[in-house]
Amino acid sequence: MDNRRSYGWLLLGVLVCVALFESTPSYAAESPVTITFLHGWDRERTDLMNEVLHRFEEKYPWIKVDAHLVPTNDLGEQLTVLMAAGLPPDLTMVSGGNSVNLGVRGMLMPLGEFVAREQLVLDEIFYPPVANALVNNPIAGPGNFYYLPQLVDTNLYLFYNKGHFGEAGLDVEAPASNVE
Repeated sequence: MDNRRSYGWLLLGVLVCVALFESTPSYAAESPVTITFLHGWDRERTDLMNEVLHRFEEKYPWIKVDAHLVPTNDLGEQLTVLMAAGLPPDLTMVSGGNSVNLGVRGMLMPLGEFVAREQLVLDEIFYPPVANALVNNPIAGPGNFYYLPQLVDTNLYLFYNKGHFGEAGLDVEAPASNVE
């Protein structure tokens, strides 16, 4: 994935967070507030994260972001520990798998109502199979999702040429049914 697309997804995430704060009456008063943010963007992404946080604080000077860097592989565990201790961050980066696990346990706020209220059309923001997998997770239940993806693991998807499948006499609408 090229940098522009990665930056675009990061910007989308920031905009979602901004919209969440703008829709919350206590923040609308612009009284000083600090939010805690748990993230895993280090090394080559440190400068990008610092720039995003700087721009956010410039646009919303009454909001200070107290960012905490955690190794990416430890984010789910750290979030669980903080929640168990009664010290959850206000905002966190979380993987899709961790989001479902934490969400069904009541540890994350579901985003379905936010997406509906903001009239976001997920198929227009994400590739349709990604949007479908997001809102139709069999573990969380239809319509229950707890994150918006920034990156997508393409190892989980089958890409195929429907024209070639059809020419070979295979079912183009159900490619997995062609496997014996």
